[in-house]
Amino acid sequence: MIAQISHTGNTAGIIMYHDKKMQNGVANFHSDDRPKLSDDTYREIGKKYLEEMGYGDQPYIVYKHKDQAHPHVHIVTSRIKDNGNKIPNWGERYRSQN
Repeated sequence: MIAQISHTGNTAGIIMYHDKKMQNGVANFHSDDRPKLSDDTYREIGKKYLEEMGYGDQPYIVYKHKDQAHPHVHIVTSRIKDNGNKIPNWGERYRSQN
């Protein structure tokens, strides 16, 4: 798995971007790939990834895309906890690679 982490202050914009891809029919895996990994498997991968990264208690959305040569997922979450504190992102890319 390769993870690319991006930060934005426009959460609504990123969600609208992925929702539009779903509406256009390019946010699902190719039918040949469906038997390889189920939706439940991708949900489990997303949940475990977020827990390991320190985002386990945060709300999140997992989007599946097929707009590239390879099927892939995007996970959208927030760094802001319910109490208003930010989840630290220092070393996040290193932790993600591990």
